Amino acid sequence: MPLTPAPQPPPNPVQRVPDHSPARVLVADDNVISQRAAVRMLDSLGLRADASANGREAVDMLLTLPYDLVLMDCQMPLMNGVEAAIEIRKREPPDRRTAIVAMTAETGAACLDDCLASGIDDILIKPVRIEELRAAVLRWLPAEPVLPAGIPHARTHTFVP
Repeated sequence: MPLTPAPQPPPNPVQRVPDHSPARVLVADDNVISQRAAVRMLDSLGLRADASANGREAVDMLLTLPYDLVLMDCQMPLMNGVEAAIEIRKREPPDRRTAIVAMTAETGAACLDDCLASGIDDILIKPVRIEELRAAVLRWLPAEPVLPAGIPHARTHTFVP
């Protein structure tokens, strides 16, 4: 009887992040293809995400649900990512800081400075690779959620600049 080789794992499997199942992630991007790509990458990391098509919509969604992480395109109609980040920071309660990670194709110093000055916590340069996204998720989502009373599946973040 011939021996059959054991099945081999797929090459370079995507490593899922530690269990962040209660985490709420928002992808704000006006480009549907970029939006879907980000949502699929997050899904492959074990995270579910909602999506918005512009900065204004992202701000409104954050008023409705306590998101833990926002992936924010910088160039969007109605309200760009920098403007949206400023508005989000103005409206946040003092005991909560939502992690905001910009996704941008711009690499100029002025764009990067504007992002950081607006309250954006981190920047990913497009095209975003899964390894870079995974590293950002690990940086900005704590592995163990701290659930405040009365808000299901929300996390609080202690921000250390």
